[in-house]
Amino acid sequence: MAEWQMTAEQEEAVHCLDQDCIVSAGAGSGKTRVLVERYLTILQRHLMEDDPLSKVVAMTFTEKAATEMIKRVREGITLRLRLAQEKGHTLEGDRWYEILSDMERARISTIHSFCADVLREFPVQAKIDPDFRVLDEWEAHQLRQKAITNMLTEWLSTSHPASVPMERLLLRWGITGTKDRLDQLSLEMSSHGWEPGQLADFTLKDIQQTKNQLVMVEQELLNQVLMAGDEMLSLKGGKLCTRFQLEWGRLKKALQSEGDAHGRIGPLVEIKALLRGNWGKKEEIIVPKERLKEVHMELLSVSEGLAFIHEEDEIASYLLMGMESLHQQYKKEKQWIGGLDFDDLQSLTIQLLQQSPKVAHKIRGSVRYLMVDEYQDTNESQKQLIDLLLPGPQGEHIPGKWFVVGDAKQSIYRFRGADVSVFGRTKEEMVGGGGKEVALLDNFRSEASLVEFSNALFSRLMSTDPRNDNFFRKTRAHRVSEEEGRIEFLPIPTQVEEDPRAWEAYAIADRIKDLLTEGVLPGSIAILLQAMTHVKEIERALKQKGIPYYVAKGDGFFQRQEILDLYHLLRYLANPSDRLACIGVLRSPFCGISDDTLYRMSRSEEWERQWLQGLDSEGLLPEEQRKLSQFQELFSRWQGLCGRISVAELVERAVYESGYLHVSWGLHHGPQVAANVDKFLQLLRQWQGEFPYSVQSVCRVIEQGIQAGIKETEAKIEAEDGESVKLMTIHQSKGLEFPIVFIPDLSRKLPPDTTDVKVDRASGLVFCLPGVDLSRMETYRWQLMKKREAQLAREEFVRLFYVAVTRAEERVILSGSPEEHHGKSHGEIVTTADTWSKWLDGVLGYNTMDQQEGWWTFPTWEGPPIRLLTPQSGKLEELFDTGAGRVADVVINEQEGGEETEIPSQMVRRGWRTVDSQVISVTDLTVLANCPRKFYYAKLLGLPEMANEVAHEGYELLGTKRASFQLDPRMKGEIIHRLVEILPPSPTTLEERDALYQNTFADLGVKPSDYLATMKVIDPFIEAYRRSRFYRDLSNQTGIKREARFIGHTRGLEIEGIIDRIHCTSEGEWELVDYKTNHVSGPRVAEVAKEYLPQLYLYALAAWEEWGIQLTRGILYFLHPDEQIVFEITEGWMDEARQQLDTWAQLLHGKEDPSHFRPQPGKRCTYCPYRMICEGAIIEE
Repeated sequence: MAEWQMTAEQEEAVHCLDQDCIVSAGAGSGKTRVLVERYLTILQRHLMEDDPLSKVVAMTFTEKAATEMIKRVREGITLRLRLAQEKGHTLEGDRWYEILSDMERARISTIHSFCADVLREFPVQAKIDPDFRVLDEWEAHQLRQKAITNMLTEWLSTSHPASVPMERLLLRWGITGTKDRLDQLSLEMSSHGWEPGQLADFTLKDIQQTKNQLVMVEQELLNQVLMAGDEMLSLKGGKLCTRFQLEWGRLKKALQSEGDAHGRIGPLVEIKALLRGNWGKKEEIIVPKERLKEVHMELLSVSEGLAFIHEEDEIASYLLMGMESLHQQYKKEKQWIGGLDFDDLQSLTIQLLQQSPKVAHKIRGSVRYLMVDEYQDTNESQKQLIDLLLPGPQGEHIPGKWFVVGDAKQSIYRFRGADVSVFGRTKEEMVGGGGKEVALLDNFRSEASLVEFSNALFSRLMSTDPRNDNFFRKTRAHRVSEEEGRIEFLPIPTQVEEDPRAWEAYAIADRIKDLLTEGVLPGSIAILLQAMTHVKEIERALKQKGIPYYVAKGDGFFQRQEILDLYHLLRYLANPSDRLACIGVLRSPFCGISDDTLYRMSRSEEWERQWLQGLDSEGLLPEEQRKLSQFQELFSRWQGLCGRISVAELVERAVYESGYLHVSWGLHHGPQVAANVDKFLQLLRQWQGEFPYSVQSVCRVIEQGIQAGIKETEAKIEAEDGESVKLMTIHQSKGLEFPIVFIPDLSRKLPPDTTDVKVDRASGLVFCLPGVDLSRMETYRWQLMKKREAQLAREEFVRLFYVAVTRAEERVILSGSPEEHHGKSHGEIVTTADTWSKWLDGVLGYNTMDQQEGWWTFPTWEGPPIRLLTPQSGKLEELFDTGAGRVADVVINEQEGGEETEIPSQMVRRGWRTVDSQVISVTDLTVLANCPRKFYYAKLLGLPEMANEVAHEGYELLGTKRASFQLDPRMKGEIIHRLVEILPPSPTTLEERDALYQNTFADLGVKPSDYLATMKVIDPFIEAYRRSRFYRDLSNQTGIKREARFIGHTRGLEIEGIIDRIHCTSEGEWELVDYKTNHVSGPRVAEVAKEYLPQLYLYALAAWEEWGIQLTRGILYFLHPDEQIVFEITEGWMDEARQQLDTWAQLLHGKEDPSHFRPQPGKRCTYCPYRMICEGAIIEE
């Protein structure tokens, strides 16, 4: 009766109505069709019974999936209705018509929606408000933060003075860190379905079991160490061996005489030091030495675990007390507003089924068939809920009731609490209880060559053990490949002048342009990223190639300019003396005055009282006066409506009456602006139940969300089938498919886990202890948990790669830097390496690439040949030249080639016209300010930098001769700035520091062989920063902005830059800090600082224009030699900055004649790359 031909496995799954069934559905295997067809088959079986729809419950994990399933079920019912009518089966047709008419009652929903329906049906038994509302993620976050704030003072007063270890822990965490960690622990506890009491039971039981285990093994390990140490005495080795033998007698005696673990740690640390170094290569020496080293490290770990287990137990008790207090406070906050979060929906439904037999009897009796989709993404709490629904009314087993579909290979949501092991355990339970597994191994999505590639690659990366969560079975292709080379590899060189990721982005754009030329539509292409960290590089490359693209937006909704505009309006309505909000509103499309007008107004006496009184100030242009007058009239009207209409209505009226959207539609990303404004209005309407008329309350909620960095996605403006290249994360692509898929950045590593406290499924609450110096100490329990987590993370990393590859229908294009798998020759498992690039080397071997023929094949010919792409260097150079070429030619004109959209003059934003704009960076403007001739050579003529054997004054050579290793100054600066940005606020161990360094080096493309040398260069700069007040005072500063990007539009320029740091001190003064990584000698610091003054000018202007921040001082912090040059920023200083900016703008807008760009000779000439062709430099010499 179906329109499609099912495979034998699909038939088996669809018609297995009297036996429990778990379906392992590979990518593209038609699992949704199976779910729908089984649902329809159930309806067919019970067609003549009363209310067949109520017998089936189908659970999905997203609203989108539920909607899609309902749609397909409707289509299936409609088909069966038509066939019945055509055959003259009137009674059957009538029944199908009744079901179709009643589809609104179909029990197809997410798990959370199902739970909400149950709780609304039985509110009394569940002991909840019958009119409860479901809190969204943001509201729940706000309530948790409020609960944490309310309980923190009392909790700290009970824990702080009573426990020295707890006091050290809180000092290490800090107040903000403590709040963040409590919030994290609350979420993790809920994802496991635990109450605080259950968490306490798990934790304290595990601590006691760990202590008992350590006591048992310590003596055994001690005996093994003593025996292995004695064996070392008979060896005849070198100096290190002899040194150990001389010390062993004393250390052995110390180990035997110490009665507790604390005492043994000292001798064990000495032994660890003695076993270091190069002991040679003699096997008779190395083997016993390594045997001693291995058992000694085990004993050291055990002894440290025992030594600090009491301290761990003490801190755990206080933390658990805090978790209980937070839980109760959070519950009160939710009860106060009648809200439940998503975890409540599950936990309360579970409690209801456990504690109310009558309710459980009724609910179980109403569910004859239970179907669950995407089961690999469930967690333990959701499994517990499903298990409670499975029995019949009397608790009996009903064969065929249980049906789940999933694919463990596609479980990639551990960060949301998903537990892939649930799928495997469920399979064992079901099959052991008389059910069966059906594996769907046919791939209907991808062409044959892609399926062959996936089989060949992942059969090596995944497991052949059916009990393993990453168990891999080869799939069968149903689509024929039209040609060879449907898998392509784009190798990205690391030794290039440009950033390798920028190089890769341009190479990808070049390949996409070729595909479009061949007739491929942009909408058929997707670029799938592990993370959005470097998406701007790809956007820039696509834009330069004229390729339409769409970014599946991330979590920056409340950081969007239009949302900040609305927020500023609400703040100003709530408090007319809020000067920062006033500035934001005046510069936004609500008013649209220019920066010059705003500056003039800010200098008037009336501004100090209230800006509306200064509308008639002399010197304002008539056009600007008109804008202000119209806004004054509108604003007064909106003020009068405050408290009389809802906040949502007020904002909607302000947007409409001001013409905000009319202006926005005329700008770049106008559709996105309109969609985000609409979403903001929808959010306001959702909040109306709590504070419908209070502007102040809404402002507080938004402010808390912005400060907490709450993740809210931007509004969607394009359908999945829109005609543009899609950029999204692999996680966002789950459930989607595309004809052509790019998978870039193969050398990206998993980000390091920097957490120091966690709720673990096996151990309960685990955490690192604070050392006496507040450093991080990993407990024995933490080390065990970390080892488990590392294994789980590595397995999920494989699955993430699998999901990315299997999104493609016709072509996969991989790109990244080829990296060697060093463990391959030693027989290591391929996935022990830390990047996908290394995995490809482990499976295929980069040394087997045939560059001449352009192919790369699997060593055993088990997979399809891979086409090697070699980007044409000329094309890439052309792209890079466009990016860094003549400033005067880089003109933004969004209306080019078409009619200009007429915008009312009073609504022109910030006095800026796009046709006047030239794009330039702060760095380039600084070059222009210090030496216009150098700017002329580099940016207007586009001359390459010439060889320069003279050392830059900021980068001294190591000795009199050129050192064997030199770190590129730009690379050094990028590394230092990155480390300063991500350095944790609390002290770190040497191991943590080294890991942080190495991850940063890898991320920025430093060769592993250069890590140690790079670390030696970088470390003095980082240590200087650690000693500075900027690091020490992090917890006392507010409004901190790090690596703050800005794009300022002024004087016909579009100025791009990144400010290292802005913060507000405890005295309420705003400071700007710019880190300098030059190696400058002490006497030269003040002189060199003058060259950076133009940068400070631009940064100070940007701080005012972008964020309304009036700086008190700007600080150039030369990390070497650890000196600071402070510039006090006064009104006169800002006037000078504006005058200088005018001078530079006039120079850029003038003729491109070298006579206008005069050289400014000085000491800088000695390291200028154009010194050999510059007459000024020659004269100076």
